[in-house]
Amino acid sequence: MTFISVFAFSFFFVAFIERYYIRIAKKKLILDKPGSRSSHSVPTPRGGGVVFSWYVSFAVFVMYLLGWIEVEVLSIFGTAFLISLLSFFDDLYTLTAKFRLVCHFLIATLLVFILGIDYVFVLPIIFLMVWSTNLYNFMDGINGLASFQGILTMLIVLFLLGGTSSSSLYLPLVLVLVIGALCGFVIWNFPKARVFMGDSGSCYLGYLVAGIAVYFYSREKWVDLIVILGSYIPFVADTSLTLMRRILVGDKISEAHRSHYYQRLHHTSGWSHVKIVVLYTCFTLIPVCLFKVAGLTSMLTGCFALVIFFTVNECRYYLTISR
Repeated sequence: MTFISVFAFSFFFVAFIERYYIRIAKKKLILDKPGSRSSHSVPTPRGGGVVFSWYVSFAVFVMYLLGWIEVEVLSIFGTAFLISLLSFFDDLYTLTAKFRLVCHFLIATLLVFILGIDYVFVLPIIFLMVWSTNLYNFMDGINGLASFQGILTMLIVLFLLGGTSSSSLYLPLVLVLVIGALCGFVIWNFPKARVFMGDSGSCYLGYLVAGIAVYFYSREKWVDLIVILGSYIPFVADTSLTLMRRILVGDKISEAHRSHYYQRLHHTSGWSHVKIVVLYTCFTLIPVCLFKVAGLTSMLTGCFALVIFFTVNECRYYLTISR
C-alpha cells in the first residue's frame, strides 16, 4: 500500500503541476520553435522536466531527513538536482556547450568522491557519467522516448535489483517515487507532446541512471551493474555510433541534427513516435529478459547482437551519405 500511495501521489502531483508549468511556459515564451532539424511542427513549451526532477529531489531530501535513506543515496539525487538546475538555466538562456561540460564533470566528480570510488577507476567513471548525462539529452528527440526509457530503467532496477541489492531499505520506495513522477510527466509528452522535458529532464535522467549504476558499483554488485548497463545499450549504441559517424564525415558535433537511428526512422522511413518508442522499449527489454530466463551470458550475447544491429545501420547510412 505504501508503494501504491507513493506512486499515486507522485503521479498526480507532477501531472497537476505540469499543467500549470505549461501555462507559465507559454506565457513567458519558454518555447521550442520548430526548425529544419526538429521533429515537431508547432512551438511547444520546453523545460517541463524541471517539474518531476525538482519534485523527486525535494522528496528524497525529506526522506533523508526522516532517516529513511543513507547519505550515499541522497548524494545521487542531490547532485542530480544540480544537473537539473544547471540544465534548466540552459533551457532558459542557452549556455555554452563548454560551460555545461565543465559543470557536468565537476558534479560527477563530487558524486564519485562521496561514494568512495577506487582512485584507479575515478576518471573512467566520471567520463562515463558525463557521457550518460549528455547521451540522454541526444536521445530526447521523439515524444516519450526518454521518458519511457527512464521508467523502464527504474522498473528494471526496482524489480530485478533494488529490493535485494541495496543496503538502503527505502531505495525501492525512491524508485517508485521516480517512476510515478515520470508517469505524471509522460501523459503531457506522449503520444502528442504538449510539453518537452528539455535539458532539465533529459540530462537529469541520464545522470540519475549513471549515478544509480555507480552506486551499485560502489557496493560491488557486479551483476546488478551489468544488468543496468545492458538495459541501457540501445541509447548508448545509438548515440555513440552516431557521434563516431558524424566525426568521420566532418560534421560539427555540437550542432543539432536528426541523423540518429530513431530520427531516421521518423523522418526518412515515416515511423510514428509511438512505433519508435515501442521499438526502443523492446530493445531495452531484450537483454533483461535474456538475463532473467537464461542468465548473464545470454544477456551479454543479446547486448552484443543489439550493438551489431546499430553498427550495421550506421555503416549503411555512412556509406549512403559518403557517396
